[in-house]
Amino acid sequence: MKPGTCDEPLCDAEATWGASKRSAWCQNHAVQRFRQKGVEPLEPVQKLTTFTLTRCLTCGCEAHYKLDYALTRHDPEEGVCRACYWKKWAESSEQWGSRVPTDLSQVRELADEHGYEYLGPLTSPALGQDPHHVRCRFCQRLSAERPGDIAWGCGCQRRTRKKNASASISKKPNLFKESNSAALAWWDYELNDPHSLATATIRATRQAHWVCPKCDHHFTESVRRMAELYPSCPLCRERERAEHKKERDYYSNLHVFDVPELLAAWADEQDPRQVSVTQNFPLRRFVCAKGHHPRITPYTFLKSGCPHCRSDDTRAATDMAIEQGPEMMRLDPETASQWHPTANDRLDIRKISPTSKREVTWLCHECGHTWVETPKSRSYASALRCPVCRSIFDSLAYHHPDLAAEWSPDNPMTAWQVRPSSNVITPTWVCSTDPAHIFSMALASRTKGGTCPECSEHGKSKTELDHYAAAKKAFGNATSGKRIATGKGSTARTWRPDITVKLADGSALVIEYDGSYWHKNKQEVDVRKSEAILNAGHRVVRLREHPLGPLPIEHERYLEIQVYPTVPDPEGVMKSIMTWTEA
Repeated sequence: MKPGTCDEPLCDAEATWGASKRSAWCQNHAVQRFRQKGVEPLEPVQKLTTFTLTRCLTCGCEAHYKLDYALTRHDPEEGVCRACYWKKWAESSEQWGSRVPTDLSQVRELADEHGYEYLGPLTSPALGQDPHHVRCRFCQRLSAERPGDIAWGCGCQRRTRKKNASASISKKPNLFKESNSAALAWWDYELNDPHSLATATIRATRQAHWVCPKCDHHFTESVRRMAELYPSCPLCRERERAEHKKERDYYSNLHVFDVPELLAAWADEQDPRQVSVTQNFPLRRFVCAKGHHPRITPYTFLKSGCPHCRSDDTRAATDMAIEQGPEMMRLDPETASQWHPTANDRLDIRKISPTSKREVTWLCHECGHTWVETPKSRSYASALRCPVCRSIFDSLAYHHPDLAAEWSPDNPMTAWQVRPSSNVITPTWVCSTDPAHIFSMALASRTKGGTCPECSEHGKSKTELDHYAAAKKAFGNATSGKRIATGKGSTARTWRPDITVKLADGSALVIEYDGSYWHKNKQEVDVRKSEAILNAGHRVVRLREHPLGPLPIEHERYLEIQVYPTVPDPEGVMKSIMTWTEA
C-alpha cells in the first residue's frame, strides 16, 4: 500500500507507511510520538508494528520498541522504557526479601542458554529482580529483562499458538456455510438474508435468526456461539433445567436403598438406608457389571453409569477412528514429524495425546539432535522445535520450503527460525532462477507471492522489458528493481528504480521509464524521486514517453530523453546514454 498524508493536523507531508484504518505519520511526527513517551529513535521508524531501536531519555538504555506499543502506554508513570520500569518495580519488591546481590555469571549462563547475548547489568550493584541488558542472537533485538524473563527467551522464539499455523496461513476464510457445524440445521432461511449466510464465518459475532428443530422456537443468537458450541434452544434449555430440578428434588427424598439400580451396584460399607441419592460427599463405592469399582456420587452413577466403562468406550472409538487413517493422529503434524523412528518402539504415535506427560524421544532432522521431552511440555509457550539449533514451530522453512531454498546464508537467522509473517528482519534472498540476483523483501510480501524483482515481469510493459534487455546488452551489469537507499535519519527512503547500472566510480546509473499513461499525473513524485537519487551521488536518466512534458530538474548528472512508444528504439537509447556517461 502506498503511503498517504501524515495524520497530524496541518501536516501535508507524506506518511512514512501506508495505512487504511490505523494511524500513519511522517517521519518527523513518528519520532515526536516516541519522544512523548520518553524514548528517542536511533533509526528511521518504518511502521507502527516494526521494532525501532531507541534510547531512553531518562536512563540512556538502548532497546527496541514498536511505536504501536509506545502509544498504548497510557499511564504516564509507566512510560515505555522497560529498564526504568523494572528498576522501580524491583525497588518496590524489597518486602519480598529478594533484594540480595545477583551472581552475574549465573545471569550470563541463563542468557546464553536461552538465546541471548548478555550485555551487562542495568543497575549497580545488581540486586535480585533488577533488569539486565540483553540482545537476542536471532532477531538482534535489544531489551531490558529480569532474570526470570530471560528464562522465557525472546518473543521471536516463543510459540504464540498451540495449534498448527497452517490454517492461519490459508487465505480462504472458514465460512459457516462450508463447515460441518450442527448449527446449519438450525439456520432460519426465511428471516436471514442470503448475504448473511454467504459471508458469515464460524467465528462471526453477528446476530442471526435460528429455529429449534425440536420445538420450532424462533430466536436470535450470534453465529460464533451457535457454531463453536453445541447449538441449543433457550426455550428447550429452560424446559430441561426445570425438568432436571424436578427430578433432583424427587431423588433428594430417596435413599440408595429405595432405588433398585443403585442398590444392585452398591459396594460401600455404609448402610444404603442412610445414604441419600443426591448426597455429594463423601464419594461412595459401587461395582458395575464389568467389575469396575468406581468411587462416585450415587446420583451421578444413576444418571451416567460407570466412569471406567465410559472411558473404555471413548478409547475404543478413538482406536477405531485412528485405524481409519493417519489423519486422525492426535499430535499436530509438525510435532509428529520429529517423532524418533526407532527410540519409541513401544509407543503408538497415533495414540499419544498432545497433553501427555509421558517422556518421548524426539529427533531434529535439521541438526540431528536427539532429546527426551513430554508432548505436554512441547505444547507450552516455547516455540522451539529443537533446543540446539533453535528452530521454531510454524517456521518459513516448514510451511514454504520453496522460499526457504532462496534464503540467503548472510541472514542473521535461518529459515527455520522465522515465521512466514514475521517482521523481526527484512531478509535477503538469492533468486533460484539466477543466483546473481540478490534482493531484499519482507517475509509477508514473499509469502503473498512476491518474487525476484529482476525476474518478475509483473507491472512492466513490453517496452520497459525491451529497454531493460537493451541495457543488459549495452552495460552488462544492468539490474531491474534493485533497491537504492537515499537520505539519512528522518529523510531516509528506499527506492526501487526500473533499471540500475553500476558504474566504475562506484556510483549507480538509474534509468527510469515513464509511460505516458501511468506518469501523466505523477510529476511531483518523479521529481522527488529523481532529486533524492541525485543527492545520493548517482546519475539519473528518465525516458519520458511522448506526450509527457519535461521535468523541472537541472543537474549535471541528470539526463532526460523523449521516447516514442509507437516507434521504440531501445538500443539507440542505450547508445545515447552510454555516450552521455562517457562524456
